[in-house]
Amino acid sequence: MGEAHDPDAVAEKRLGRTDDDALAFRLDQAGKITHVLALEAKCMVRSNSGIIADAHGKLAAGARRPSGIRELITLLSDYETDEAQAWVARLLELYRDGFRSAKRRDGLAYTVGGSPVRFATRVSWLPVDAPHPSYTADRRFDAMEFQLEDLEGLVDTLYRGA
Repeated sequence: MGEAHDPDAVAEKRLGRTDDDALAFRLDQAGKITHVLALEAKCMVRSNSGIIADAHGKLAAGARRPSGIRELITLLSDYETDEAQAWVARLLELYRDGFRSAKRRDGLAYTVGGSPVRFATRVSWLPVDAPHPSYTADRRFDAMEFQLEDLEGLVDTLYRGA
């Protein structure tokens, strides 16, 4: 409409998802879901210990049924492929079973601009030997940290066409 676009304007900001950021599944030989991985993803220009604690706490508070399953069933139901319909059937079976037949696992993907160079003995912003103390669940937990030198520049290139 001839108006300048300002990607940093408040009206242009978008909140992140409120459900699981990603879900992954492990299938047995018969094609039945045996494990569900609920993944929380954070992307920060500078590391933030409060965000790290919140992400761990959110995963720990997660119920046996990850929040994105119903949304995934609805989304896949719109596809008419055999593969999509097979996944709908698997997910509905898991849903009807009350999620008792699959083990939940939790994961964190933390992308941050830069590494902790000030600390000669530290190679990661995330705890290395165990989850953050705010992760209190008794489930398997895995975390991945990606340190990118110019994260802000990468985001500008990908989302703002800079």
